[in-house]
Amino acid sequence: MSKLVILSFSILFSFQSFGQGFLDGFMKGKEHTDISLSYSYENYNTYWGAEDISITRDIQSVSIYAAHGITDWADIVLAAPYVNNTGLAGLQDGTAMLRFKFLEFQTTEVKLSLLGGVGYSLPLSDYETESAFAIGQQAEAIPARLIFSAMHNNGWFVQLQSGYTWRTDPTPPSFPVIAKLGFASASQYFDVWFHKQQAEGGFDYRDGFNQPFRSFGVSFSKVGATYYRPLKPWIGGFFQAAYTLDGRNVGQAIRASIGFTLKFENFKLAK
Repeated sequence: MSKLVILSFSILFSFQSFGQGFLDGFMKGKEHTDISLSYSYENYNTYWGAEDISITRDIQSVSIYAAHGITDWADIVLAAPYVNNTGLAGLQDGTAMLRFKFLEFQTTEVKLSLLGGVGYSLPLSDYETESAFAIGQQAEAIPARLIFSAMHNNGWFVQLQSGYTWRTDPTPPSFPVIAKLGFASASQYFDVWFHKQQAEGGFDYRDGFNQPFRSFGVSFSKVGATYYRPLKPWIGGFFQAAYTLDGRNVGQAIRASIGFTLKFENFKLAK
């Protein structure tokens, strides 16, 4: 599996989300490094607050993602996005996480694994929060995750993930549930996924009220798909699409992302 390019470039943040979670269920392997750069475009015309609001937003972002195998049982994962929300732009929230493989069991045809992750997220700039074009909530966060993965020898896999994200007051905490079905081989990778985030408490946007945007509870249900194809041993390209089914203090958004991944072994381009 370490010879495959397994793509997990999604980043969780408050007002926009790449959709499938920050961590996936694939370890990088010792001395293996992936660095991904992506561009995303998101559009919505309906915002779900205390009531449905007709409002148009065009959100663009450029994100960098890096995952490095410290050992075969531990990875470090880093990410940072630059977001432009209909003209209000800036660096958003950077995230760093450690991913650990707790258990692994190989049957004749299936490999089962249980992974965990813990990290820290903080704002990378003093971006505005009390604006209809805010790119985030200026909250520090501590995410913790458990990921169960089952992969068949033919390349098909399923992953289930959940956990909890603590956030600094007044931004409420939340917990995710992520399910993914996909296929991974040396020549291609694709998946389909469902991601639900449920905020604990918080307020809802209500036109005419002065409740701080940082206190909003952000919940959503999203579906999406990812496709990756290697171009050379050291580089590949990917595409992802996502749609927000429902939510709270989010837009009914369609999102598309495109980008590339560089692969390194022992800090040299893979051959």
